[in-house]
Amino acid sequence: MPVRRNQAFKLYIQNMIKEARQSVRQSRELLKGSKPDIFLGRKTQESLCKEGKELDQPN
Repeated sequence: MPVRRNQAFKLYIQNMIKEARQSVRQSRELLKGSKPDIFLGRKTQESLCKEGKELDQPN
């Protein structure tokens, strides 16, 4: 039972990271032709994505 739970948890984390990467990619595409002041949001999203990769666990 615990093994199954760990696998499900790993999948959950991997999916969260995948979604974060996708949202970063989408925001980059949207921002290509946008104003520079919006890039603050992009930096925040990228750092959140990096944190997720490094921690590999929720807070």
